[in-house]
Order: sequence, then structure tokens, then C-alpha cells
Amino acid sequence: MSLSSWIRDYVYVPLGGNRRHRAANLVIAMAICGLWHGAAWHFAAWGIYHGAGLAGETALRRARPGLFDDDPFRNRLRQALCFGFVSYGWLIFFYPPRIVLQQTATLLRLA
Repeated sequence: MSLSSWIRDYVYVPLGGNRRHRAANLVIAMAICGLWHGAAWHFAAWGIYHGAGLAGETALRRARPGLFDDDPFRNRLRQALCFGFVSYGWLIFFYPPRIVLQQTATLLRLA
């Protein structure tokens, strides 16, 4: 059984899955996924960050479905935004807890 299957079957679905409180369920499931990688706050922060991203994308799809059509420009723009979001999230995952905010701020200033 993979980690994603375990999270889906034993965390996300029992919380209610897509039926109720979907955004909260996504954040909780991803936070647990982060904690699986290590018992430190930056792993949980990584999971919460990605869970919030998934919840935000779901809310945006419901509020503005026209943004998710098959337009090639919008498709590339969504890919670039997703890449930036995920790349920033890996900074949270990578750096040790004491220096994650300092290093992330430094790297963002250089970019």
C-alpha cells in the first residue's frame, strides 16, 4: 500500500472526504502526510501549505470554472503558478526548523 492510498483510505475518507468539510480534510490529510516524513514542525508546515494549496485550487475551480478551460495560454500560466507554489513549498520541507524562515526569505530576495 502506498502512502497516498493509506492517507486517502484511513485519513481523508473517514474525515468525510469530498462530502463535507473538504478543505479542512485536505489540510489535515496533507499535514499528516508531512508528519509521516518526519516528526518536526517544518514537515507539518509543508503538509499544511500543500493542503491549503489544494483547498484553494478547489475553491477557485468552483468560483471561477472558466479559468480552467482548455485555453493553451491559461494552461501554461496555471502550470507556471503551480510550479512556483510547489517549489516554494519544498523550501519549507528542505531547511531545518531553526532557519527555514530566514533561508526562505533570503532565497526569495535573490530571485
